[in-house]
Amino acid sequence: KNSMQSLFDHNDDDDAFFAGPVKKKTGELTMTEEGNDESTKKKKIKLGKAGTLTKKSPPPPPSSFLLQNTKLKTKPKLAELVQGETTTIKTKDGKSIEIIIPSYMSHLSDLTTPYQKRPSLQKRIIQNITSSEEKEVWDTMTVRNSKGEIPYFWDVHFSGESVAEQVFSSCHGLVQAAEHGLLQPNYNDEDLEVFQTENGKFVNVDTATDEGLKRASKLNLAKSGLADIITSSSPHPIANQIFTPNNPGRMFTILRHPVDRAVTMYYYLKTATWDPLYNPKLITMSLVDYAKSSSIENNWLTRFLVNKPGGALTKKDLILAKELLKRKCLVGLYDDMEVSLAKFDRYFGWTDGNSIDQDGKDGDENDSNDKDEETNKERRTAAKAAAPPSSSLAKTTTKTEIQKCRKKVINTGDYRHNHPNVKEGSKE
Repeated sequence: KNSMQSLFDHNDDDDAFFAGPVKKKTGELTMTEEGNDESTKKKKIKLGKAGTLTKKSPPPPPSSFLLQNTKLKTKPKLAELVQGETTTIKTKDGKSIEIIIPSYMSHLSDLTTPYQKRPSLQKRIIQNITSSEEKEVWDTMTVRNSKGEIPYFWDVHFSGESVAEQVFSSCHGLVQAAEHGLLQPNYNDEDLEVFQTENGKFVNVDTATDEGLKRASKLNLAKSGLADIITSSSPHPIANQIFTPNNPGRMFTILRHPVDRAVTMYYYLKTATWDPLYNPKLITMSLVDYAKSSSIENNWLTRFLVNKPGGALTKKDLILAKELLKRKCLVGLYDDMEVSLAKFDRYFGWTDGNSIDQDGKDGDENDSNDKDEETNKERRTAAKAAAPPSSSLAKTTTKTEIQKCRKKVINTGDYRHNHPNVKEGSKE
């Protein structure tokens, strides 16, 4: 495993970039071919209802292709970059390097500032909201105009993101704004609405496409207060278009070793015949050959953190990526999922309604512990009584019940991770 590390961390002049498999079952896959001249060729391939191509499947991506699993335009405006914050970072060798943090990244709060929690989903449920009354009530509630931060989950593919999102829905009953918005029955393009699926509650937006983000921005998703969590794999477009100074985001994510991510992706793409990025050539390709090929990801995390999908990465890019991760992102680990998800729960106050205070302690560990606990019990009882029988919150409201739910979801896991375990010394 360690001997393969350099293969996955290469930093050459290759423009190849692979963003991972498409999650959406409908829509378009945009492939942009970057040549040596100034022209750029774009091809759009429509997807069928089952996620299969309506045309002949494309060949495996050559090194000259820039593959994106969404239609997000990740390059920010030049003016925004110029107006960014210039910071000097000292490297381990004592050198000083200046980096520019785009001004819109201030819409994602720094971890050094206390988390400002918005009115929670539980408080909304206590209002005895029914499905037919939700929009009207939410339009008039103070949550719409109240200031506070919205948790922003940075979706890093094959890092336990699917498990985490299931915990958010099934165990905490949170409303998510993700890529599932187009699944709304009788989709309403003109208004923001919350709809129910078997996987939880979602806002009718699509945060995985440029068109979806423009619509969400136009309809003031962040200000609306409808989403308890906003999920996207692209922090720059989200910070630039969705969050604002008055409605900032608080970024968090789950990270996994890049070699382990690449191994999972290798096994997935060689078997996922339903996915537009299915690559039949991987069937006869060894893992090591895959690592050396143009099909492998090229520094996905760094490129998304610095908003540089193509071209050679520099030391300055690496320093900027590390600085943004350090400043902006609360990090959990795939190898310690249960602890990580419990940490997110305590930090954002999803279970008890109390986020971690400025001293870094949980809200229910302060001097007023007994009084707060009584209040929390009353709130949970009221929320449970008000929630519909089918609501996951009606089933899991106490801390113990949520812990059990979380363990169950984690143990069920993600089917995409069911493949041979690769460790140091494993045979090819």
